[in-house]
Amino acid sequence: MEQALGVDLLPYVMSVVPPSRVQIAHLRDLRRVSREFKRAVDFILVDKNWLRPLREHVNTPPTHLNLFVYMREYNFDRATQEFIITRLMQELAIPENDALVPAMVLARQNVRNTRVHSLVGWAMRVHPNSRIIQLDGCRVLSHVSHTTGSFDGDFLVHTVASLAAVMHDNLADVELQLICLTTLDCILDQAFAEDLPAVYLHEIIQTEAHNLPNLIIGVMREHPANYDLHKYAAGLLCWFGTVIRDLGSKSCMRTFVMHEAENVLLASIHRHLLHVDPPTPPTISHFVMNDAQSYCILALKHLLEFDIAGMHCIEESMQCAINITVQDKHDFVESMYDMFDIIMEELETFPIRKTQMQNYAASSGIVQIYLQKIAPAEDAEVNMAYTMVTKICEGNTATTVLMAEADVVGSIDSVAANSEIIRGCVLERDKLIAILASHTARRTLSV
Repeated sequence: MEQALGVDLLPYVMSVVPPSRVQIAHLRDLRRVSREFKRAVDFILVDKNWLRPLREHVNTPPTHLNLFVYMREYNFDRATQEFIITRLMQELAIPENDALVPAMVLARQNVRNTRVHSLVGWAMRVHPNSRIIQLDGCRVLSHVSHTTGSFDGDFLVHTVASLAAVMHDNLADVELQLICLTTLDCILDQAFAEDLPAVYLHEIIQTEAHNLPNLIIGVMREHPANYDLHKYAAGLLCWFGTVIRDLGSKSCMRTFVMHEAENVLLASIHRHLLHVDPPTPPTISHFVMNDAQSYCILALKHLLEFDIAGMHCIEESMQCAINITVQDKHDFVESMYDMFDIIMEELETFPIRKTQMQNYAASSGIVQIYLQKIAPAEDAEVNMAYTMVTKICEGNTATTVLMAEADVVGSIDSVAANSEIIRGCVLERDKLIAILASHTARRTLSV
């Protein structure tokens, strides 16, 4: 009986009833009768005639306050939420007419002041199967994030948690993932500038249910061929690496799987190594570099600082940095040196792995490539070259012999811009010469 009345008769009955806000309220009450009535009411409420009273009220100034009221009152009504969120997204989008931009900026600020973002995030969680709510909801959060002024921690935490839930539930949807990543890019850029307290940063990294770096790695693994997605994702991982290092705590990363992240980042570098981006505009966000490969290397560098013991492919990471340096991407030589320096420092407590890394570095050509890229070199660069070779040789007879036979000191001296620079690096130079002479003398005695 309910099925016949709900599905068969209700649409015909309501077709002769004038649409009004009162009738819409009655219809929503009928949804509680049964599932059949709920489906029938939902079918009626998406009809353009029945949406007209809602549109008319929403269009009455102040528009954003009316949207706020309806979103709060009918949060579980999918059709209403789809209409409101789409309308809100359109209202906050950048207008084609430049003269209207100031009004749009003011509208974004007004919307943020009403904290509509919290209702948008809640609607995204209540209606996970509505692609309209997920897509347009992410766009609204992005628009609101672009407002001026300070960002409170609660706003950032709530927004990031909403985006994390969307990313987790829609892993295969590349368009939705890209929107989530670009929105996170904007939000976390603001968080970096705000110097938020540690408690908020912990909640951003480990949301209510998800570890965000883990989610980002999962997205990269799901869409290995999408270059733009990898560029944003790797950039975000760099941000997380910086934050985790500064926090000095690993508590928010207990569920992070280090070797999986390492494998995904290395695979991304190999896949996109030859991709060339157009020059980066000077005003672009610092999260978006010229290419995904460089960002993947920087993300790997942060992982090395975070937990080198959990990484299985240190030499491969170093080789990727060398390869990018050889390609002259973004004058990457300094980043290559930084990665080598971090690896050697972090391996101080792992003597076997340190020796393996020294052996690899001595035969990889990293010293020759570094010297080639810095010539003619200034004081700091020459000093770093002596330090690099010293770290390759310390406590390792085999590598010391290789470096001595290659006359590495003479090679470093030859790239210095002038002799004054060599004299200014006398401490590091003499330290290296002593190591090389000591091992050479021992070898001569043994022979």
